[in-house]
Parts: sequence; structure tokens; C-alpha cells
Amino acid sequence: MVDRLRKNATHRAWCHKNKEKVNSINDTWRKNNPDKVKAKDKRYRDTNQEKINSGMRERRKRLFQEILDHYGHACQVCGSTTNPCIDHIGGHLEGPKNGPSLWAWLKNGNFPPGFRTLCRDHNTLDGLIRADKYFGVKGLGISGIDSLVRIIELLKNK
Repeated sequence: MVDRLRKNATHRAWCHKNKEKVNSINDTWRKNNPDKVKAKDKRYRDTNQEKINSGMRERRKRLFQEILDHYGHACQVCGSTTNPCIDHIGGHLEGPKNGPSLWAWLKNGNFPPGFRTLCRDHNTLDGLIRADKYFGVKGLGISGIDSLVRIIELLKNK
């Protein structure tokens, strides 16, 4: 038992000193054994799904906080800090549309201009105004202006 522990410790120390060689060996094995890698990954996902999900939720929270740290935590229209959203100023022109893929794109692009923080209500209102202005919302079965008036009234009563 003591010999096994000593051997394991020696092996770990060697691996630590020779990371590049170990990585090369592992990469070669992965390329030569794709079915085994796929099966191993599936077993890991099946037995650790909650751990994977919670890690992803934490990474998304941290990423969104970084985005808010840059663009601001409060709505640029009303100052609310409830339900912040990232808005494309002038409409969606480039990059992903929303959510974590947009946040990652913003971070990787060093926080480009043309984005701002809005509360969910003002982000929705902004989108409806643009939709009415450029496309009309006839497909919704209501007048675009009527829906905007209702939303503005709801925002005033908040």
C-alpha cells in the first residue's frame, strides 16, 4: 500500500513537471479513440448533470455582471435596477441577438459601443417602437400605436 502511494506521488510529480508531454500523449489518445472519448464524456454528463448545470449558471451570472459593470447596472431611461437587459442602440446590427451568446460576444469584443442597459419594460417598448416604425405590427391583430400607448400607460403607473 505504501509503495503504491509512493508510486502515485512520483507519477503525479512527473506529470506536473512534464505537462506538455502529458498533454501531447493525451491529445494523441483522444484522436485515436474518439468512440471511447465520446462514451466517457457521456458517462460524465449523465452522472454530473446538476454539477454541469450549476457551473454553467454561475459562469453566466459572472459574465452578465461583467457586462453590467461595463455598460451600467441601471436603466438608462428610468434608472431602475430591476430586470436589466442589454439593448442594441439603433436596433440589432451585428453580433448575437441576446442572452449569454451576446454577453460573451461583447466581452470578447472588448465591450464595443452601440449597446446600453435598459430595464425589461423599456427594452420591450424600444423594440415595439422600432417594430412599428419599420415593419408595422399588423400581424399581431392590433394597431402598433394602440399597443405602444398601453405600454406607456403601464410604465407611467409603475
